[in-house]
Amino acid sequence: GGRGLPVASGEVPPIFVVPREKVAVVRIDFHAEIPVDDVEFAIKLPEGLHFVSEGRELPDREFRWRGRLEQGSNPIPVAVRGRRAGRYTLVAHATGPDVETQHTVVLEVRS
Repeated sequence: GGRGLPVASGEVPPIFVVPREKVAVVRIDFHAEIPVDDVEFAIKLPEGLHFVSEGRELPDREFRWRGRLEQGSNPIPVAVRGRRAGRYTLVAHATGPDVETQHTVVLEVRS
Protein backbone atom coordinates (compact mmCIF):
# COMPACT_ATOMS: atom_id res chain seq x y z
CA GLY A 1 0.00 0.00 0.00
CA GLY A 2 1.92 3.02 -1.27
CA ARG A 3 0.45 6.37 -0.40
CA GLY A 4 -0.51 8.77 -3.15
CA LEU A 5 1.07 12.16 -3.61
CA PRO A 6 -0.44 14.87 -1.43
CA VAL A 7 -2.82 17.16 -3.27
CA ALA A 8 -2.19 20.86 -2.76
CA SER A 9 -5.30 22.83 -1.96
CA GLY A 10 -4.81 26.56 -2.16
CA GLU A 11 -1.10 26.28 -1.40
CA VAL A 12 0.04 26.61 -5.01
CA PRO A 13 0.67 30.30 -5.70
CA PRO A 14 -1.47 31.73 -8.48
CA ILE A 15 0.41 33.04 -11.51
CA PHE A 16 -0.57 36.43 -12.93
CA VAL A 17 0.70 37.17 -16.44
CA VAL A 18 1.26 40.82 -17.34
CA PRO A 19 2.93 42.56 -20.30
CA ARG A 20 6.17 44.38 -19.51
CA GLU A 21 5.72 48.05 -18.53
CA LYS A 22 1.99 47.53 -17.93
CA VAL A 23 0.45 47.91 -14.48
CA ALA A 24 -0.85 44.66 -13.01
CA VAL A 25 -3.39 44.64 -10.21
CA VAL A 26 -2.61 41.58 -8.14
CA ARG A 27 -5.25 40.41 -5.69
CA ILE A 28 -3.88 39.09 -2.43
CA ASP A 29 -6.58 37.36 -0.41
CA PHE A 30 -6.14 36.67 3.28
CA HIS A 31 -8.66 34.23 4.73
CA ALA A 32 -9.53 34.49 8.41
CA GLU A 33 -11.51 32.00 10.48
CA ILE A 34 -12.65 34.77 12.81
CA PRO A 35 -12.42 38.58 12.68
CA VAL A 36 -9.04 39.85 13.93
CA ASP A 37 -8.39 43.44 15.01
CA ASP A 38 -4.96 45.08 14.89
CA VAL A 39 -3.24 43.12 12.16
CA GLU A 40 0.04 44.25 10.61
CA PHE A 41 0.17 43.68 6.87
CA ALA A 42 3.40 43.66 4.88
CA ILE A 43 3.93 43.16 1.16
CA LYS A 44 7.45 42.69 -0.15
CA LEU A 45 8.47 42.93 -3.80
CA PRO A 46 11.54 41.34 -5.36
CA GLU A 47 14.07 43.37 -7.38
CA GLY A 48 12.51 44.19 -10.75
CA LEU A 49 8.97 44.90 -9.54
CA HIS A 50 7.64 48.26 -8.38
CA PHE A 51 4.52 49.36 -6.53
CA VAL A 52 2.45 51.81 -8.60
CA SER A 53 0.27 54.56 -7.15
CA GLU A 54 -1.66 57.02 -9.33
CA GLY A 55 0.43 56.00 -12.33
CA ARG A 56 3.79 56.63 -10.63
CA GLU A 57 6.27 53.97 -9.57
CA LEU A 58 7.13 54.11 -5.90
CA PRO A 59 10.74 53.62 -4.75
CA ASP A 60 9.85 51.37 -1.81
CA ARG A 61 10.14 47.59 -2.13
CA GLU A 62 8.10 46.94 0.99
CA PHE A 63 4.73 48.32 2.02
CA ARG A 64 3.40 47.98 5.58
CA TRP A 65 0.15 49.04 7.17
CA ARG A 66 -2.14 48.16 10.05
CA GLY A 67 -5.73 47.07 9.68
CA ARG A 68 -8.15 44.29 10.54
CA LEU A 69 -9.18 40.98 9.03
CA GLU A 70 -12.85 40.27 8.58
CA GLN A 71 -14.09 36.70 8.87
CA GLY A 72 -13.68 34.90 5.55
CA SER A 73 -12.14 36.53 2.49
CA ASN A 74 -10.08 39.75 2.70
CA PRO A 75 -8.99 40.65 -0.85
CA ILE A 76 -6.34 43.37 -1.13
CA PRO A 77 -5.58 44.79 -4.60
CA VAL A 78 -1.94 45.70 -5.17
CA ALA A 79 -0.80 47.60 -8.29
CA VAL A 80 2.67 46.63 -9.51
CA ARG A 81 4.76 47.03 -12.66
CA GLY A 82 7.64 44.97 -13.99
CA ARG A 83 10.37 46.54 -16.13
CA ARG A 84 12.01 43.31 -17.30
CA ALA A 85 10.48 40.05 -18.48
CA GLY A 86 10.72 37.24 -15.97
CA ARG A 87 8.95 35.44 -13.16
CA TYR A 88 8.74 37.26 -9.84
CA THR A 89 7.47 36.15 -6.44
CA LEU A 90 5.54 38.67 -4.36
CA VAL A 91 5.19 37.79 -0.67
CA ALA A 92 2.56 39.21 1.69
CA HIS A 93 2.24 38.68 5.45
CA ALA A 94 -0.53 39.35 7.93
CA THR A 95 0.52 39.17 11.57
CA GLY A 96 -1.55 39.82 14.66
CA PRO A 97 -3.11 38.25 17.75
CA ASP A 98 -3.78 34.58 16.92
CA VAL A 99 -2.95 35.11 13.24
CA GLU A 100 0.26 34.54 11.29
CA THR A 101 -0.35 34.05 7.61
CA GLN A 102 1.73 34.35 4.47
CA HIS A 103 0.43 34.69 0.94
CA THR A 104 2.60 34.19 -2.15
CA VAL A 105 1.74 35.34 -5.66
CA VAL A 106 3.83 34.66 -8.76
CA LEU A 107 3.87 37.42 -11.38
CA GLU A 108 5.10 36.57 -14.85
CA VAL A 109 6.16 39.65 -16.80
CA ARG A 110 6.26 39.08 -20.56
CA SER A 111 7.98 41.30 -23.09
